[in-house]
Amino acid sequence: RFCCVAFSLSLNSKQMGLYLAPAVFCYLLGGCFAPRTAAARGRAFLSLAATTTATFAACWAPFLTDVDVFVGVLRRIFPTSRSLYEDKVANVWCTLALLPGLKLKQLLPVSALLRLALSTTALLLLPPCILLLRRPSRVGLLLALFSGAQAFFLASFQVHEKHILLPLLPALLLAPAS
Repeated sequence: RFCCVAFSLSLNSKQMGLYLAPAVFCYLLGGCFAPRTAAARGRAFLSLAATTTATFAACWAPFLTDVDVFVGVLRRIFPTSRSLYEDKVANVWCTLALLPGLKLKQLLPVSALLRLALSTTALLLLPPCILLLRRPSRVGLLLALFSGAQAFFLASFQVHEKHILLPLLPALLLAPAS
């Protein structure tokens, strides 16, 4: 349960927690499938769901009193009104802009760029997350953390150059194993 609380708090404290969230989520959920009996799997899942829901509810309760406040907080966390990328970040979108006629932020509206970035990031996240759901392990978690953070850095919307530091922690933890 401590992992669920820590995971939920990290997601609610900084948007950068999303970079590692898919791997942690799949690792925790994959652990629910490990027990041999259906009853034990159900108990593990309900415990995970209840702990995560209670933590999110405690974090968001102050903002749920007014719809405008809630929407304002979401807009602050996810600044989707900005452009696709900053010109100094070496991600996929910035690299494509170097090719003639492929400055996507000049060709497409922000809403289309947001959908493109979201779908590309989700597609890149699928393989490590599926593997981790099927066989949760500590090494698998580190590999999925690295892959997921790289996917977010390379393809997500509004990447900052400091975000490249997020894949480095799992990579450093994997280094002694290789």
